[in-house]
This record gives sequence, C-alpha cells and structure tokens, in this order.
Amino acid sequence: MNRRKAHLALTSPDPIQTKNTVSTKPGALTCFFNAVRWSFQMATMSFSRLHSSICNLIASRLLGDKTLMPIAALIFIAALVSACSATYKQNVLLEPSTKLVKGKSVLIATPADRWYGKIEYAGSGRMTALATQAAFARFSNNVSISADCKDLACLKKSASGPFDYYVIPEILHWEDRATEWSRLPDKIEVKIMVYDGGTGKELASTLISGESKLGTFGGDHPQDLLPEPLNNYVESLY
Repeated sequence: MNRRKAHLALTSPDPIQTKNTVSTKPGALTCFFNAVRWSFQMATMSFSRLHSSICNLIASRLLGDKTLMPIAALIFIAALVSACSATYKQNVLLEPSTKLVKGKSVLIATPADRWYGKIEYAGSGRMTALATQAAFARFSNNVSISADCKDLACLKKSASGPFDYYVIPEILHWEDRATEWSRLPDKIEVKIMVYDGGTGKELASTLISGESKLGTFGGDHPQDLLPEPLNNYVESLY
C-alpha cells in the first residue's frame, strides 16, 4: 500500500507546477498578424527595388548613351532657365490699324489700387502708371500722368489741356508672394487701352500678364514684372 502511494506521488504532476506552466505555442491571431506584417515588408522591399532599378536604368540610358546626352542637357537647361526667368503673356484685344506718331503728347490715367483677397496693394496703381509712362517716354517727350483720373471721360476734362493720345491702364490681378520660401510666383495682369485724343476712338488694347521667376532669394515684387512687357507692347505701337 505504501509502495503504491509512493508510486502515485512520483508519477502525479505537481499541482503548483501545472498551474504556473504557460503554453509557448502561438495562437491563430498572432500567426495572422505575423503573416500580414511579413507580406507588407516583402511588398515594400519589392517596390523599393523596382523604383531603384527604373531610376538607375533611366540614368544609365541618359548618361551612357551619347545620343541621349544632348536631350538630358536640354532638359536640364530648360528647367534652369524656367526657374531663373520671369514669364510673360500678351493677348491683343484690338490690333491698331495704323502706327502711333512719335513725339505726340500722351496723357496716362492712374488705375485703382488692386486687392488680392483681403490684401490691398497700396500704390500698385501709381506704380503701374509710372511704368506705362516710362514705356511711352521712349517715343515722346510729352508724356504725363493724371493722378486723379481713372477713365477716358476724366482725362478729356483734364485742366492740362488736350492730348493727342489717352492711355488707360487697368489692373486686373496683382499678387505679391514670398516666392523664396513658398515657391509661389508673383503675378500681374494689366489691361492697356489707347485712345485717340481728338475723336475718343479706341486705337489699340491688349492684356498683359506675367509671373515672376521661382529661383529668387527675395526682393522681387509684382511691379518688377511691368517694364518688360509694357516696353515691348508700346514699342509695337510705334
């Protein structure tokens, strides 16, 4: 009897040891998440290798093939030029039937200052009038600005006397951006209308727009976009 009890004591599991034993076999949920994580890692590595292979292939083709090197150089130069120079567009609304006469008197209106959103660009009208005056001054010694007039009717009543040509600038868009950090260009859009001083007939009109260069360290403003397109347009009128 005692031998049987001793045999049972030796072969029976320890109740305390059985209670504290934890199974190390992973559950189904753990296996599922491990499989998902492994699949995602493999997909990421495959995509990264594919992207790297494509980039290396393009680079080797452009730089290794002598026939493609000029194309690569042209692409680089075009990107550099576009970032370092302003761009302009001109939309002619009324083609002049005859050229303006050099030396004849010109009176220029001062357009209203332009708003962009809640920002009023004070002095934008005055700067536009001055840039227009500078463009016409290349072809006449008698070019004046009327600070009080914004339209043709007002210019005709000017106390300074009749003029041969009346010019009405109108600012349609004026946007000043901190391009050096925002990478957003300054923008302008200005309408120029030229009238005969005697008859009041519209002789020519155009729409000028411009965007500043992106490669800038600051200091550029919308008014800096005015001289070049205005000079080119006024030159085409004479």
